[in-house]
Amino acid sequence: MGYLPSRNEYSSYFAAAFKAGLGDSINPCVLASVLIFIMYFSFLGKSNRHIFFLGFLYIFAAVRMQQMIVAGLWDGLLLKPLTQWAINIVYFFVAAAFIARGALYFLDWRAYRFNAGKSRLRLNIPAFLYAVKERTVKSGIRSAFQVVAIAILAFLTGAIFTLMAAIYPQTEYMYIVHSFWASGGDKALVNGMFFYYSMAMALPVITAWAALMLGNLSFKGRENTQACCSGVMAALYCSGGLGLGCFVLQNILGLLT
Repeated sequence: MGYLPSRNEYSSYFAAAFKAGLGDSINPCVLASVLIFIMYFSFLGKSNRHIFFLGFLYIFAAVRMQQMIVAGLWDGLLLKPLTQWAINIVYFFVAAAFIARGALYFLDWRAYRFNAGKSRLRLNIPAFLYAVKERTVKSGIRSAFQVVAIAILAFLTGAIFTLMAAIYPQTEYMYIVHSFWASGGDKALVNGMFFYYSMAMALPVITAWAALMLGNLSFKGRENTQACCSGVMAALYCSGGLGLGCFVLQNILGLLT
């Protein structure tokens, strides 16, 4: 325990932690978090300022929560059968909602493609893809209250869905790191590995965050934005819902046996 790694060894440990987190981030639970993130901004993200500020809070909460999870601070809650059942039930309804939303987006895409955009669309285009209209001036207190409420909601959403995603099996590598941390190992090294692992786990959401800001600049005012958006959203929500649904059914069968 008295051995101190060199700078190159630190870098290799951090790289291994990042690689492990990247591998663990490719799962239906993290994809569900990404889709919730996109859905959140479909209603609230009307400008890059909204997307940057609220997205930062969401991702900060997700990274911090993931650090706490790999440190074992939530094991007492996550290992309880009741918690497992509750998370799987919530995910079941989330999966159903994703599939339904994907189906509606598909119908909108089909209507736009074959009826030249004349059919009434079932889902509005996401808020981050259309120009911001002039807003009615509100009182300072009411406006400040709304900003704080939306910011808190973004933070809590990021934290809660990251906590729920912890039911997906993680690599054995991070359990070894956690054991090293619990036995009194190099705290700076382990905390750094926790951080890099957590950042890699959040990378899909960070990528979506960057894509939303880019889309906010690139697609506003363009023709056929609705058709393109509806087609992409249909694929994302249907695939995400089916993947999450299969994972939940597998978990429920495991809990019953």
